[in-house]
Amino acid sequence: MYIDLCHQTATYFWNSLGADELVLKNISAYATHIPSPYFNLVHLHTPLESITQEIPQIEDFFKDTPWNIEVREDLESKILTRNLNAMGFYAHETVVAMMIEPQTYPNSLDIKDTNNALEEWITPLTPAFESTAEISAAYMNAHKKALAKNSKFYHFTAYEQNIPVASITISMHNDLARIDDVGVDPAFQKKGYGTEIVKYALSYAKTLGAKYCFLEASTAGAPMYEKLGFRPLFKNIIYSRQKH
Repeated sequence: MYIDLCHQTATYFWNSLGADELVLKNISAYATHIPSPYFNLVHLHTPLESITQEIPQIEDFFKDTPWNIEVREDLESKILTRNLNAMGFYAHETVVAMMIEPQTYPNSLDIKDTNNALEEWITPLTPAFESTAEISAAYMNAHKKALAKNSKFYHFTAYEQNIPVASITISMHNDLARIDDVGVDPAFQKKGYGTEIVKYALSYAKTLGAKYCFLEASTAGAPMYEKLGFRPLFKNIIYSRQKH
């Protein structure tokens, strides 16, 4: 049940960002056309040995936009990995889908609603994710468009002496919340901003009536969320088109 709910929040998030969607028999894909493979994804739904037959449709769907392939760990196989490698895709990282029942936490930080100040919201995210000005601008504009069409997105930023140091996004789909864009400027890391802004987001999600909250964390970031009570649901292996 929770895995399906997690997928529902992901679908709402990507659709709200204006992503085009491709649905085939065994896979689905989302294309935001932001020039980064992390915002353009192919998902496998069933065990496959290869996606060679689907490649022409996928390539036509993404056109010149870079894209990644996301394979749930239990759907991965040696044959699939070998065939993906032959296509030039190599395992780049593992992300952990997690969930929690939101609760209320005290807050001592200067955290502001930045739905109307997305330029400040994106400021710490650019260095946090080692992004570029072009990619950050395109991602910020996608969020602006989501807000313009009344998508249930909530952006928050933590400040230190009026400097934006950490940001986060909540999206709401019915009574389900999803957290994205948890980033702390590297100059302000190791000070607890990440943990505190997630607590703030969970408290806010609870006021919105969220029954469950989902997110996807890197394997390095997962322990922080587990300390807050998040429970792992499944892992996704991310395949990128260049060898790492």
